[in-house]
Amino acid sequence: MTIGQLLQWGAEALRQKGIESQELESEILLSFVFKCGRDRLFLRNSEQVSKNLELKFKRAVSQRLTRQPWQYITGETEFYGLKIKVNQNALIPRPETELLAEAVIKRWQPEWSTVLDIGAGSGAISIALAKNIPNARIWASEISPGAGALATRNIRIHGLSRRVKIVKADVFPVKKQRYDCIVSNPPYIPSGQLKSLQPEVSLYEPWQALDGGRDGLKFYRLISKKLKEYLNPGGLVALEIGQGQGKKVRQILKTCNPGMKIEILKDYAKIGRIVLGYR
Repeated sequence: MTIGQLLQWGAEALRQKGIESQELESEILLSFVFKCGRDRLFLRNSEQVSKNLELKFKRAVSQRLTRQPWQYITGETEFYGLKIKVNQNALIPRPETELLAEAVIKRWQPEWSTVLDIGAGSGAISIALAKNIPNARIWASEISPGAGALATRNIRIHGLSRRVKIVKADVFPVKKQRYDCIVSNPPYIPSGQLKSLQPEVSLYEPWQALDGGRDGLKFYRLISKKLKEYLNPGGLVALEIGQGQGKKVRQILKTCNPGMKIEILKDYAKIGRIVLGYR
């Protein structure tokens, strides 16, 4: 089979399984197998593919047909223009979360220097901040050993080990320290909705990183109650939220931190996605 024929075969197999963006994902998987960019596939469209590479591609497509996310199959994704290694120990970074990193980068003040990233996961947020804010020193808390190891690997790959430190902690580090900015994409899915999520999420991504408790707001309460202890006066807290949670998270922050100025940013679908609190 030629590269063009394989791409068509992969797209059709994915289409029959009801997977959206089947042509794009077929290209991504074949690029992964060929270890080249997607653009180069089209330049080699009529090239014959060896049996070995053909089998590797069909194996990757078969994995995707089980609804395993293509990011876990290829072992990497892109976040804020950066390559990030991923595995099933951590959530796959989403485009919405890029808005969280962007909000912090745009609002960063020259006199600030310290950041706490609560729930580091793959380390994507910490890495994006460190790459775009030269003076930022970042502590990233993570309770999962597997996610902590993944984040440490990504931090090392990007040459940021001196500026980004993984701290094993459930939400806040045990050691009391104040930060100029606290950022988090915490678990915010209500416990009862986890099983109804799309299979790519419910079957493969870690529930620990998704489960926000009975109403999905457990971690916003935990974070809000501790801000006075960990966030410097004049500092910023930036939180990603789920659909429809904006007003409730605003109220949680206000109740625990009277006088805090709150701003809610919308995502690409005009859904409230980022809550910013100015102390």
